[in-house]
Amino acid sequence: MIKSYLSRALSLFVLSFLLAVNVQASKNELHTITSCNSNNTKEIYNINSLCINDEVIMRKNLLDTYGANNVEYFTKSRIYKNIKSFNNNSIITWEITADDDKIYVYKDLKKTSIVGKLTHLYTGNGSTNALNLGVGFIDFTVNNSVGAWLDRSGGAGTFGTFKDDSNNTITSFDIALPQDKFIGAFDIKNRNGGGTEKHINVTSLQGTTKYLHSDASNAEATDTNYVTSITSTGVTVGTSSWINAPGENHVLEATIYTHVKGGVTGGVRWIEAYNPITRNGLRLREGGNSAINMPHSLGKEIAFSITKRLDSTDGGRVYYGDKDRNLWLHSVIGNSQSTPTDGWLNQKPTDTYFSIKGNERGINQAGGVFLDRYFDLSTENRTQK
Repeated sequence: MIKSYLSRALSLFVLSFLLAVNVQASKNELHTITSCNSNNTKEIYNINSLCINDEVIMRKNLLDTYGANNVEYFTKSRIYKNIKSFNNNSIITWEITADDDKIYVYKDLKKTSIVGKLTHLYTGNGSTNALNLGVGFIDFTVNNSVGAWLDRSGGAGTFGTFKDDSNNTITSFDIALPQDKFIGAFDIKNRNGGGTEKHINVTSLQGTTKYLHSDASNAEATDTNYVTSITSTGVTVGTSSWINAPGENHVLEATIYTHVKGGVTGGVRWIEAYNPITRNGLRLREGGNSAINMPHSLGKEIAFSITKRLDSTDGGRVYYGDKDRNLWLHSVIGNSQSTPTDGWLNQKPTDTYFSIKGNERGINQAGGVFLDRYFDLSTENRTQK
């Protein structure tokens, strides 16, 4: 009897880009392997096939065990020269040879593979409180030996400098992060405060002690009593009653980004953390006085984007698919509004870039630093703890 690999190990198989023969290759596509949808699932000897980019992966030899070591596969379109699975101590690796002879290797991310966001409920203790989220994160403004980092020693409201693991200044990078060193965006709220406590927003790109309030227009600031560390198991919160009041209930939502890249477009530096599976993006960028097609890595059109200028008290802007309008966010309480404006270019986004108007104070202006959070219309994978 052929043993079903899927029933034992995979309900959702998500890929992390680990290796390419030529990293600078023009064709550097991230493939996606998932369990096939019910409408295209093939059941052969009780095996539920996997799909790559919506194509069923089929064994060349039906006597081979699906997901076993050194098994060869093909797809109906045969756009891949070869697909192989390797099994090393129950860790399944997939090797894909593209039509240009470049080889891509992926492995199962297991538990974290099904997580795009997670929600964590906790009770405050008024002291240092380590929250175990079951996912490893890093502060990207510290050298974590992942290939690059962002030196923001200039403080809140600044962009910073790209550096490599040897602390040399660099101009670009593109990294698939290790499983225990993901980028995170953390939104935290006290649920018992009667509405008086602020919403605290902290991200790995800004740094552990840098924060924003999503319910106010404050500029980015520093506070060591909010999040005190970003760790290999989650985050540690400090003594502030807004996020850790003794005996009170709090909620933390973490958005997980598995990849990070940085570069320069039109003279503007940017760094993007993204999750190619859940299609969430987080970008820190410099401003400019010219319109710019800012690259993104979601692979689909951006449907919703929140932008906040970090170095000023300007209210944030929300793009929601209507190119002629924006919605003020991070505004002073009681002053949120939707106003017709040409703040966003009346230009359709694409699956590779998002057009931003130049010299618009709230979203793109020389001398400013901006934070964007965005996603497409895909369903996000969520887990609650």
